[in-house]
Amino acid sequence: AGSSTGALSLWKLIEAGAIRHDSRCEGHTAEVTGLAFLADRLLLVSADAQTEMVLWRVAPLKCTPLCRWRHRSPNGPINSPISHSVVTALTYEADRHMLLTGDESGSINVW
Repeated sequence: AGSSTGALSLWKLIEAGAIRHDSRCEGHTAEVTGLAFLADRLLLVSADAQTEMVLWRVAPLKCTPLCRWRHRSPNGPINSPISHSVVTALTYEADRHMLLTGDESGSINVW
């Protein structure tokens, strides 16, 4: 779950109807707007309201940021602030090893 403070809380299903807090990822400075686990469930990508995206290594009780980048929409010039758009949807396509993002400009990006 993402929060308005920029933190991610990961929960683990331990049995039907019961969950426990598993990890907390801290590193975003703005509201988290999307997240997606990669196929192995050991990596997580998150996005925030300031267009920053983070790739995390996830382990019980610990999240480690591996890299950060700014989401850029293809609808604007490369060096224009307009080209940075807030991610509103994230998903990982395991068969093709692709991360897809949808942003507030209406664009879909393939990473």
